[in-house]
Amino acid sequence: RRPTSGSFRPSAGEARGRADGQGASPTLEARTGLSRSRFLQPGLEALVFDAGSRDRRAVASAALVPLLASWEAAEIEVVLSHSDLDHAGGLGRLVERFPCRTWLGAEPAQGLVRWPHETARVDLAEGRLGWREACPELSLALLRGAPGPGNEGSRALEVGWRGQRLLWLGDHEERGLEGLPLGAGPLRLLLAPHHGSDAPGLWPLIERSPPEEVWISSASRPPIARELQRRGWSWRYTGRDGPLALRLP
Repeated sequence: RRPTSGSFRPSAGEARGRADGQGASPTLEARTGLSRSRFLQPGLEALVFDAGSRDRRAVASAALVPLLASWEAAEIEVVLSHSDLDHAGGLGRLVERFPCRTWLGAEPAQGLVRWPHETARVDLAEGRLGWREACPELSLALLRGAPGPGNEGSRALEVGWRGQRLLWLGDHEERGLEGLPLGAGPLRLLLAPHHGSDAPGLWPLIERSPPEEVWISSASRPPIARELQRRGWSWRYTGRDGPLALRLP
């Protein structure tokens, strides 16, 4: 679930499921764009995974709110990987504009977001928390490889769609990646951690769960580019390729 502009350098990845016409089967669409990630359920609500920017303060009002409005999202669920402003800075505006049913993961900086009283809040110190949405072909799991604040305590989001898996990572690089309770097996798509930094914990994860494609949210050529190319994996990054999109039937 997510948008972008040419001048904006996002840290983003998104997915959305929607029904294409009356009676049609839902599809899952993944994109890079403005903030970090979002995910849209067919005809119901949007699940937003991170929403912030390093260099664009008005990311929510200028891009995310119009996007969700164009999808006719009635309410949102939020997953926040960790509390850094480049991941959380746009969430306050989103929660003002769209009713927030559930908030999963990290808490933002104090005063950034005002939750409605009816918002359910869920987090885990470590491990895996799975849940299913109204669309039976869609499954979601919140993963956390290490407890505590900061980058290593980032949460990840695993998306299951018709036998394929997609994984969005936060800013973890070492023990936070090494401890992720991610099952072995291929990934259709991986959003690389920490804007494509050469994270020591990334390579064991990739070898255990090899991705068909890697996306990187980075304005400049990411440090992991050379190694990805050497290993022959398909990869793209937003600074060179602009908004990225993947649609799964």
